[in-house]
Amino acid sequence: MAEYLRSKLNDSINIDSSKHKFYEELRSENMPFNTMKDIFLAAAYFGYKKKKREPIKAKQKIFTKMTFKDEEMVDIFALAIATEKNVDVLSQDDALEIVEQLANGGIEELRDLVASFDDPFIELIEHLVVFGEVV
Repeated sequence: MAEYLRSKLNDSINIDSSKHKFYEELRSENMPFNTMKDIFLAAAYFGYKKKKREPIKAKQKIFTKMTFKDEEMVDIFALAIATEKNVDVLSQDDALEIVEQLANGGIEELRDLVASFDDPFIELIEHLVVFGEVV
């Protein structure tokens, strides 16, 4: 299934170039993220939870679809289906664009939340476990 889903995605995963600085901040030392992919997925979840979907104005490639693990491919399509409230997105080529827009809408809130913590790694985990949601 993951290979089918991967075949439906464009090769490049894009963010808005104006928000690249937020990705760099979240990947810096003492931050809870190691890769752009991890930040992208977390930002997409934040965008979904906050119902913030922003079109990308100036695309900047940050990685390729092959970076996603199989289970993450399912996450991408689950977010797209939940956003559109329609399973037809499985047969369309715009699932990735939907998730890119969610990540674009959620990245600043993710960055602001993480920046408010004294110990970003521990406190983000505590926040997600204790509150069980994106605030």
